[in-house]
Amino acid sequence: MVTVIIGGKMSEESIKLVTFRCEDSLFLKLEEEAKKANTTKTAIIREAVTRLLQHSADEIRELSRRNPACSADYTVSVMLPESLIAQLDAIARKVRTSKNELMRTALASYFRLV
Repeated sequence: MVTVIIGGKMSEESIKLVTFRCEDSLFLKLEEEAKKANTTKTAIIREAVTRLLQHSADEIRELSRRNPACSADYTVSVMLPESLIAQLDAIARKVRTSKNELMRTALASYFRLV
């Protein structure tokens, strides 16, 4: 259980482990940004996913198409709130892609690579 602040209100929410694969260049950008911003990779991934989910399904589909195929050099594990995971699952079904692909697309979009 984790306490999340949403719109100035605190709420308790369960978190779950999500694992996805990404290429080394994306992982290195993630590490570099975490060091530069003095934050965790998890915080950056959560922000990236949150930003991605603000797009429409059509926009996410297009971003996913522009994201190059993954060579899967690294396995990344991150704890995310269950509500965020549920949103990822729903949009993955809608755009007919995997949650794994959406996680990579979120990071690529966050770093303006797509």
